[in-house]
Amino acid sequence: MIRLKNLNYYPFERNKFFYGKLLTVADFELEQKYMNDKRRFLNRYLFGSGVICGLSTYSVDDSSIMIESGAAIDGSGREIAVYESIIRKLSGIDGYEASSGTVLYLCVEYSEELSDPVYSIAHTLGDATGSSSEFNRVKESFHLFITDKEPEPLPYSLIDDFITRKVIFSNKDITVTQSVPCIISGSGPFNVNVDIVKHTPEQDFSFEYIINTPYFNTQDGSETIRVVFDDLQAGLPGKHTLTYTLTPPGGTPTEASIAVVPQSLKFKVQKGLPALSAAISFDIAVSQEDLYQMIEQKYFSVSMEEASVSKQNSPIYLSRIEIFRSSTAYIIESLKPMPFNQYVYNPQISHLKTRLGCFFPSLAKDSPAPDASPMPCTERNEAASLPAGEPSSSSGIVEIPLGFNPRPKQKFYSEEIMHGLGKGPVTIIMGIESSSVNEMLFRGNFTTYGNPEIFQGSEHGSGLPSCEIAAMNYEERGTFVVGIKLLEAPSALYLKIKWHAVKRPGAPSASPASRQDICLFVKPNTIVVAPRETTYFKPIFYNTGETPCNWTVVEENGGTVAPNGEYTAPNREGVYEINVQSISNPDLKASAFVVVKEKGAS
Repeated sequence: MIRLKNLNYYPFERNKFFYGKLLTVADFELEQKYMNDKRRFLNRYLFGSGVICGLSTYSVDDSSIMIESGAAIDGSGREIAVYESIIRKLSGIDGYEASSGTVLYLCVEYSEELSDPVYSIAHTLGDATGSSSEFNRVKESFHLFITDKEPEPLPYSLIDDFITRKVIFSNKDITVTQSVPCIISGSGPFNVNVDIVKHTPEQDFSFEYIINTPYFNTQDGSETIRVVFDDLQAGLPGKHTLTYTLTPPGGTPTEASIAVVPQSLKFKVQKGLPALSAAISFDIAVSQEDLYQMIEQKYFSVSMEEASVSKQNSPIYLSRIEIFRSSTAYIIESLKPMPFNQYVYNPQISHLKTRLGCFFPSLAKDSPAPDASPMPCTERNEAASLPAGEPSSSSGIVEIPLGFNPRPKQKFYSEEIMHGLGKGPVTIIMGIESSSVNEMLFRGNFTTYGNPEIFQGSEHGSGLPSCEIAAMNYEERGTFVVGIKLLEAPSALYLKIKWHAVKRPGAPSASPASRQDICLFVKPNTIVVAPRETTYFKPIFYNTGETPCNWTVVEENGGTVAPNGEYTAPNREGVYEINVQSISNPDLKASAFVVVKEKGAS
C-alpha cells in the first residue's frame, strides 16, 4: 500500500510539447500529475471531504459488519471508491488488535497499490534477487482500519469563527464540553449545547451546574440555565448532548456574555471531585445583520492559505462501534453510522430540496427556489418498470497469478469467493478482462467470454492466451472457486477474471442435497447473564437424531458447563465461548457466546 507524501498540488506546471522534444519518464509522470493535481484541487476547494454516496455500514452478526459500495473524497481531494459491498469480521480489520477500548471507529482512507509486474528490458537496478521486472500499473484503492481515537480537531475550521467551545470538566472517565455561538443575530433564538463524553462506560456519572444568562431569556423566562445530567437515567455509554435555547430580548447590547457559576458544579455519584476554581465565560457578539449573509461573507473571505490548513491525511469515519470484549472474544453491541457526519453536500441535494419545497413548507423556507416557476415533475413507477421476480445478481473481478514460467495444460485456481447472494443454486458467468497495454491504448477495456483463441488472427484479436475457465459453485456455503486451464504459454503474469453471479427468482436457499446435511446448533446462540448465574444450553440436531454431547468452555476461568448443558457463570464479567460436540459424530460441533455482566450495567 502506497501513501502519498507530497500533497501540495500547486503551483501547477504542465508539459510544453514541440517537434523533436525528447520525452522521458519524468515528462509522462508530470503529465499525469498535472491532471491529477488539478482535479484534486477542485475536489478539495469546491466540495470538501466526506462521503459522496453509499458507504453505509451495518452489523451483520455479533462479530461482522458490512460496508456498502460507495464513494468519498478525502481531505486532499482524492477519490475513494469502494466498488462493491464487502463483509468483514471486526477482528480481521487492520487496527483491531492494537485497540483496547470498547468504543471503536471504522475508518476508510485512500491508498494505492503497485500491480501488473512486467519484464523490463531497461531494468538496471533490480532487487536483492536480481529481478528484472517492474510494476506496470498503479491501482487506486482504499484501506479500511479500526481506531479507538476520535478525529483530531483541525488547526483551523470556519465553524470556529461562529462557535466557542470550552471544557467545563475533564478527567480520565468523563469530559464535559459546552458550545456557545460567539456571534448571533439580534432578532433570533440560539442554542447552547453541552456535550458529555464517557471514556469508561462502566463508570456512572451524574452532575449539575448553573449557567448565568443575564442578557438572554431562557424558555421558561428566567435568566439561568440549570444543566442536569443523570447518567443512571440516560442508560447508554458514549456521547450525550443537552441543548438549551436562549432568546435575546429587546435592547440587548452588542457585546454580551453568559457564564458558568463555579460553585454550582456538583457531582452526585462520585464524591470528592474538584469544583471549578473560576467562572467560565462565553462572549457573544450581537449583530443586526442577517445570519446567512454573515456566514457567506466569512466563507468567501477565507484566503487559500487558511483554507489549505487541514488534516490532509485524515480518514473518513464510517461508523462508531461499541463492543463487549474479553481477552479472547468480542460481541458487537451497537453500531452508529457516520458518527461525525462527514458528508459532501453537492448542488443535487439543494435541487432536490427545491423540488420538494412545494410539498414541505419548511424546506421551501430553508432553500428558497430561484426566480423561476417550480419545475414539472415526471412521475416514474419503479416497481412497474421491473418485471415481477427480478433476478438478484452480483459481480466482481478476481486476479489469478500464473507465476513466471506457466506451461500449457497447467491449471490454476482462485481462492474461495463469496458472491453475496446467499445459499442455493447460482449461475456463474465468467470472462477474461483485457490486460494488454497495446489493446488498452487502442481499444479500451474489453472482456472476452469463452476461449480467446477464437479471435486470434482476426481484427478482434485480443492477445489473451488460449485457455479454458470454469467455476465450482458451493451452494451450501454461498461461495465459488474459479479454475483456469492454459492451452498455450501466456506472456502475462496473471489473468483477470470478471465474474457475474445471478440467482433466479424463487431459487431455494439450499439445494436438495444440502438440505439433507446434518447440522448441530446451540440454543440460545448468545445470552447475557449475571456473574454466578446459572442458565441452560440445548443442542439442536438437524436431519439426525439426538446424541450425547461434550460441553466445554474455551476461556480459562470462564465458568463451568455440565454434561446436560447447565452453565454456571464465573465471578468476573466478560465474554465467554461455549463449545458443544457430538460424542458419536465428532464432526458435529457448534458454539455459543455468554456475556457475563452485572444486572443494570449498560
